[in-house]
Amino acid sequence: MFLEEIVEKKRAYLEERKKVLPLSSIETVSTEFSGDIFYQNLKKSGINIIAEIKKASPSKGIFSEDFDALSLLRQYEKGGARAISILTEKDFFLGSPEVFCELREKTTLPLLRKDFVIDEYQIYESAYLGANAILFIVRILEPEQLSDYISLARELDIAPLVEVHDEEELGTALSSGTDIIGVNSRDLKTFKVNREKMEKLLSLIPTGFLKIAESGIQDKEDMLELRRAGADVFLVGETLIKSKSPERLLKSWTT
Repeated sequence: MFLEEIVEKKRAYLEERKKVLPLSSIETVSTEFSGDIFYQNLKKSGINIIAEIKKASPSKGIFSEDFDALSLLRQYEKGGARAISILTEKDFFLGSPEVFCELREKTTLPLLRKDFVIDEYQIYESAYLGANAILFIVRILEPEQLSDYISLARELDIAPLVEVHDEEELGTALSSGTDIIGVNSRDLKTFKVNREKMEKLLSLIPTGFLKIAESGIQDKEDMLELRRAGADVFLVGETLIKSKSPERLLKSWTT
């Protein structure tokens, strides 16, 4: 239910967005931000964490009334995050491209633009905003569309992270042209977490792919278990955002 609503809202949003920021004004923009930096940062030794910035979620609502994206960014930097994921979806996660752009100016860490990409416009826009990486969700894209979007992202020097939720989607991802696969333990229809399914899917991804475990990660023990299943990287949002000290918590995981 959530997923269909999000995609429907996204289509309407993009119609208006294109009027404010036409494709013609952004499709030839070149940026200094490289997708390779995102990839290489996540290949380092140790516990590699993508720390996420989001104000809310469809299932949990607003995480904090005094939400401060810049403060989170600074704590993530000091805590040792390898990259930052920023939600830009506005209706359900209360994000925006404008916040992404503001944070881009404040950090040299690689940034993942996390949204519901259904139009190539969003890929050009991501380059315009300074994204090092972009999320593609298999469930909302046709296989050919996914491959085309990955090719376009590479042309724009943006690393394509392809997100899967089941074995069929994993098969699509493996043949899509990406070398970064994220396994999300949270079902986008029900928003329930299934860790066992995530571990199984991670174990099925061949060597040569960068494997990212997403959602439902609570502590370092979770990460060690997921690493045994094959995960190279851990994307963590809610646990950090709700922590009294995201910096201290990150340091306890990364040192």
